[in-house]
Amino acid sequence: MRPEKLWMIDHIKGVSQSSGVVVMTDFTGLSAAAVGQLRGRLKEVSGSYLVVKNRLLKRAMKEISGVDLSSVAKGPTGIVVGEDPIALAKILKGFGAEFEIFKVKGGLLKDQLLSSKQVAQLATVPSREVLLSQLMGILKKPATSLVYVLKSQLTALVVLLGKIKDQKEQTEEKK
Repeated sequence: MRPEKLWMIDHIKGVSQSSGVVVMTDFTGLSAAAVGQLRGRLKEVSGSYLVVKNRLLKRAMKEISGVDLSSVAKGPTGIVVGEDPIALAKILKGFGAEFEIFKVKGGLLKDQLLSSKQVAQLATVPSREVLLSQLMGILKKPATSLVYVLKSQLTALVVLLGKIKDQKEQTEEKK
């Protein structure tokens, strides 16, 4: 095999191993400007877009993950790599809505082959920040409930003490 091809296989393996997800796309019919827009959007979430040869992609993925991409890597293929699979899926979904000819073929997430539908489902998952805030709300709820219960008991005690004081004052006035 020629050195350029070996270098490209090593490059694909390197970017794939350093990222959390690899999404295969079909860019047939997209202009260079549209692909540039996609690259710009992906850069905002630390992602990148590479156009690769299917044979080299299949070989690189087989070597690093043992997954056979024969069912996905057909026709012109571009790969999207990045660390946040949810953010990448949301960008790809939005880009696909804007450019209907752009298609997601499938993906690879932690050595698991994903269909295009599964990649689209990733786009419906809330972002990491939203999930963390929901988790914090769940963790905070028992403590908040305890504070409200204790506060209501203290309020009841203060009201009771106020009534006792009023009764004592009324009994002293009668004497």
